[in-house]
Amino acid sequence: MVTQYQLRQVFTPGGFPSVTYVQREHLNLERRLEDALARGHGIITVTGPTKSGKTVLCRRVLGSEKSLWIEGGRIRSEADFWDQITGSELYPSSISRTSTTASTREGRGGMSAEVTIPAFGKVGGQLGGGITQTSSNAEQRTFSADQKARTLKALVSDGISLIIDDFHFVTHEVQSVIVNSLKASIFDGLNVVIVAVPHRAFDPLAVQQEMQGRFVHLQIEPWTLAELRLIPERGYPALNVQVRPSLIIKTCEESFLNPLLVQDICSRTCIINGIRGTQDEEKELIHVNMNVVFDDVSRNSGFPTYDRLKRGPQSRTDRKPRKLKNGGSVDIYQAIMLAVAYAGPKVRTDYDDLRASLRELLQDGELPQKNEVANACGHMAQIARNELSHAEPIEWHNDALIISDPFLLFFLRWQREDLAAGNVV
Repeated sequence: MVTQYQLRQVFTPGGFPSVTYVQREHLNLERRLEDALARGHGIITVTGPTKSGKTVLCRRVLGSEKSLWIEGGRIRSEADFWDQITGSELYPSSISRTSTTASTREGRGGMSAEVTIPAFGKVGGQLGGGITQTSSNAEQRTFSADQKARTLKALVSDGISLIIDDFHFVTHEVQSVIVNSLKASIFDGLNVVIVAVPHRAFDPLAVQQEMQGRFVHLQIEPWTLAELRLIPERGYPALNVQVRPSLIIKTCEESFLNPLLVQDICSRTCIINGIRGTQDEEKELIHVNMNVVFDDVSRNSGFPTYDRLKRGPQSRTDRKPRKLKNGGSVDIYQAIMLAVAYAGPKVRTDYDDLRASLRELLQDGELPQKNEVANACGHMAQIARNELSHAEPIEWHNDALIISDPFLLFFLRWQREDLAAGNVV
């Protein structure tokens, strides 16, 4: 009897794959992570391109019952870090918060808290001498050294691994405080796994040199087309769907070598063709307009990031419109994104390539100066850091615009004609 699957159980964009999980055996990623965990007493850094499977690998090896996940994108201070730990299901806490006012006298404020920690019961009382952060509405959060020590001891005794995802979003100053607060527990056996982008792999060492010798780096290599093809080659048969090899090849070639994008394309291919689960009778997809699928994926996945970047920072005055050779007009932010699209799009676009693309798109006399381009790219990178916490899709580094988000690249590729025609708002 054929196993019945729902579509979301097979193609899992944004979820944890099972049917379409690709182990990539030749890289020994799971074994290497297991070995590093078995060795213990150190920080394990897992790095790889954006959406390349770092989180999936960690969840595959560690599971959810024996791991505590911390989101780096939500950490702006050490208090944010401890908030996530004590606010987890594993180590819940009930913390009362009181708003301070200008009339509060020093030494009379403070905060009472009662923290429940498995194997330690409840810890309560007046908390002072800890780390304090005051928000814009004057709300105060305090975590005592004793409370933190008890929580870390509980993590070690319960065999819970601490995973900090997107550690590169955390400022170096806060990274240093976090790593320093974990050192003793790592020595006692706490497994700490940090997930980050490749060029930030050695942040733990940069902020805390004492971690030398207690550091393991596990890098996830870019996917190959042969590896990516395993996703649709396993997924479509599970749904009792037959597709032509050319469709699988086209899907993978357009994915910027990203497994999550392949999952999304396959999922939307099924949706557009009325497939929402395993078919009772084999269904053959012969005439599939992949351009329609790619258009749908790009508009639903890449547009929000593009839309925020092309708007640039808030400005008190209207930006100078620059006339396109096709008769339309754009501001400098729209012009740069359009130039990137026509220069590839690709992960790295050097300034010379960007300028050449701008020259092809803009009318004579409309080409911006290099400092104008650099300033605009810098502003977009700042927006990415400060507002797009799910990813850092764009960077301006050494006179090059670097786009690490495959969904943004995919959007620029499949919407560039409409962008040039002004059909994408």
